Amino acid sequence: MILKKLIENAKTFKGLGIEKLHEQGITGKGVTIAYIDKPFDTRHVEFNSKKIKYIPMGNGVFDFHGYAVAARLAGQNIGVAKDINLIYYACGGKSERYEYLDGLVYDELRSLKDIIKRLENNERIDAIGISGSIPYQISLIKDDDLKKQFEATYDKLKRKLDELDVPLIDSETFWDKGFSYSFKIDPKLPNDDVDNYFDKFSAMSNEEKMSVIDADKCIPLVYTLDSYKYENFIGSASWSIPQVVGLYALAKQIDKEITFDEFVDTTRETLDPANTNGTRLINAPNLMKEVQHQKEIKTESTLTISPENS
Repeated sequence: MILKKLIENAKTFKGLGIEKLHEQGITGKGVTIAYIDKPFDTRHVEFNSKKIKYIPMGNGVFDFHGYAVAARLAGQNIGVAKDINLIYYACGGKSERYEYLDGLVYDELRSLKDIIKRLENNERIDAIGISGSIPYQISLIKDDDLKKQFEATYDKLKRKLDELDVPLIDSETFWDKGFSYSFKIDPKLPNDDVDNYFDKFSAMSNEEKMSVIDADKCIPLVYTLDSYKYENFIGSASWSIPQVVGLYALAKQIDKEITFDEFVDTTRETLDPANTNGTRLINAPNLMKEVQHQKEIKTESTLTISPENS
């Protein structure tokens, strides 16, 4: 009975107070996110009612990582931003031209090119997420000539994204901005037991970490259309990044003009107090309340002064 209740809870557990935001209609509606990761099956019940433009970039098979990432970002049950418009680039798989890692990077770079083309054609994309780091992946490539070619291509694409003012939220961004992830010490304890969460990176660092919850959740099971797999591991950055991207999407629903840096600063300002384990969880309701407040301040400051008040 305890196990059954644990599994049922894990199928809808998002954490951070996100459920309260969804009840208020803050679900990412109207926001478009491009995400780059491994293939998954959009027919699974976690996704089949979602607005997903699925673009296969390679010949890779369905991968558990893709299911987990997409579910955390936009899944019906555990998705942070369940109503976003998602453009999903499914990358990876050995090809005639490249081995696995080389082919993965090649697919990811082509994905960025397609995103830039869409942006230049005035298609709105609010942010790009990738559960990894293209520069790090390139550094692992053994062929020096190919490595230099990919480095030059990535640098060119990244500069263009910066010009277009669209954030690329990857693992480097995740760590550099101070995000991290925590897990439940005892999965059987209630979700609102704040002291039951532990972020080992907070414990290891003097830097104040902004922690999402990335364990004790059910993930769509590969090659099924309605089954799930319970994950109670400590978590990973690659599965936490889509949650940060999802939170940014919720903020963009409230304030279309909020920048990623403004979002990061507001997230840090609204963190929960440190629990007994030194972990500071992101407080999503307080975060979005402050995003709304800051939007109102910006709106008031840009109002034109009427002649009779001048």
